[in-house]
Amino acid sequence: MADFLSAAWIEALDAAARAATLPEEAAAVSITIEQIVRDAPGGEARYHLRIADGRARVHPGPATAPDFRLFADYEAAVRIQRGEINAQEALASGRLKVQGEFARLVRVDDALRALEDVFAPVRAATTYSRP
Repeated sequence: MADFLSAAWIEALDAAARAATLPEEAAAVSITIEQIVRDAPGGEARYHLRIADGRARVHPGPATAPDFRLFADYEAAVRIQRGEINAQEALASGRLKVQGEFARLVRVDDALRALEDVFAPVRAATTYSRP
C-alpha cells in the first residue's frame, strides 16, 4: 500500500496509467493537469497527469506548461481521492481552485472521468496520513 501523495503512490498511478488502454473518450484528448496540495503532511505536494497521443502518464513534481492547475487543501484532496466528494462539490465549497481555461476543463470532463477506472486499484490500496 502506498501513502497518498508519496513517491510510491505517484509511481503506482503512473504504472496504472501506462498499463491502461485509454477509453475512447480519453484517447483523443491532449492535456496536462497539475495537482498542488499545499498543506500535505510532508509539505506542499505536486504531481501532474499528462494525456497525449492516446496514452496517459503521471509524473511527480510540477509540469512544465500545464493546461490546468488544481489547488486543494489536504483534507479536500483526500476526500476527492476517496470519492467522498467530487471536484464540482469541492469547487463549490471553495476547497478546490482551478487555474486555466475552465471551459476547456469542462469539455474534457468525460475523458477525465473515464480515467477513474484506470486508477481505481491504486485508490483502493492507498493509505492516508493525518495532516
